[in-house]
Amino acid sequence: MALFKIKRGLAENLPTNSVEGYCYVTTDDSKFYIDIASAATASSASRICLNAAVADSLADTLAVGAGGTGKTSWTKFGVIYASGTNVLEQVTNNTSTTKKFLRMTGTGSAGTAPVWDTVTKSDVGLSNVENTALSTWAGSANITTLGTIATGTWNASTIGVGKGGTGKTSWTKFGVVYASDTSSLA
Repeated sequence: MALFKIKRGLAENLPTNSVEGYCYVTTDDSKFYIDIASAATASSASRICLNAAVADSLADTLAVGAGGTGKTSWTKFGVIYASGTNVLEQVTNNTSTTKKFLRMTGTGSAGTAPVWDTVTKSDVGLSNVENTALSTWAGSANITTLGTIATGTWNASTIGVGKGGTGKTSWTKFGVVYASDTSSLA
């Protein structure tokens, strides 16, 4: 690595021989010259000129293989993915008001491009669940567990003592409830 010395002046005043570590800015033709060590011999140097043509080539897109993206612009909030060994593409942003996620469904031996999609019942293991609002659900004979019932009217049969109930549907006013045997109340 060399420390560069920068000189400024007219193009006609450039030194004839290249000297490693020198840079020159010409004020009359707006060019930038760099003297660098030659790859062939360490004792000689060569001069490169960074003029408009070189600057234009540096402004081109940097290829993926050179550490760039191969693109000159991207869509805001887009997602970048590799569509090939040296190719980057973009899934554009989700502009809808629907919440979406990126879905990738491979072929079994190869990947596929990601696409925006919505969550389905089968995505989260609910493919056997019906689309019935709980507020309109009439119930099911398949329920085997039940949480706490906070509101509503009981419309079922009497709950027996063995299940935590009283086994009764009515009581005598001011009557005393007592266990008439080990499985009933009176």
